[in-house]
Amino acid sequence: MLGAGLLLVSASTASASTITCGFGGSQNGGPGCVGGQSTGFFLFGPYQMTLGFDTVNGPFDVSVTDVPTSQAALIQAQRLNGFPGYTCVPLDGTNCIDFQITAPAPGPTTWTGFYNVSIFWNFNTNPSFPNGPGNLIRILHNRGDVPGNGFDTDITVIGSYVGEFRNPLDDDPGIGGRDDNFQSLLVAQAPAAVPEPGTLLLLGSGVAWLVRRKVS
Repeated sequence: MLGAGLLLVSASTASASTITCGFGGSQNGGPGCVGGQSTGFFLFGPYQMTLGFDTVNGPFDVSVTDVPTSQAALIQAQRLNGFPGYTCVPLDGTNCIDFQITAPAPGPTTWTGFYNVSIFWNFNTNPSFPNGPGNLIRILHNRGDVPGNGFDTDITVIGSYVGEFRNPLDDDPGIGGRDDNFQSLLVAQAPAAVPEPGTLLLLGSGVAWLVRRKVS
């Protein structure tokens, strides 16, 4: 069941809001939605989501609810067990956001193929949550067809991260993902990669060579 049975856990007093966008000619788009035939923009103020479908077969609605949460709440609820060492990114500078999505299942009268999602936020998280080295900012998905409430899939499109959005003067980061199922999305930072032992050996050998060269 898509978008059902989610455990809402939040350590923040911020309130959630829901935006509904219509696709394929649906007329049910509401405030905060800029909808089109196959692409919709969910404008939450300090952060935004863009959702686009490969193929739209008929009119349908998608609702997105931005549920504020925190690293502590996610760990307490064991929602990051599948991604040890990952840290949720506070999109407004204070709250991480669990984007809970209610959408129809793929089908001949709704949509087929995959969807592309992009999440942008106004707060400059680059100093505290940099993307590098190694594509650290990710979109984690709690898929509707996987049992449990934990995030189970990394749907990040590698190379999609940007450090600015509206214009070169803004530090508005964003990240993109792609999947074929809906339930809940979270922007998180992966732990920095630890170099392989062979890499450390080569690095150490290079440093030793430089020291010997300088001494000689």
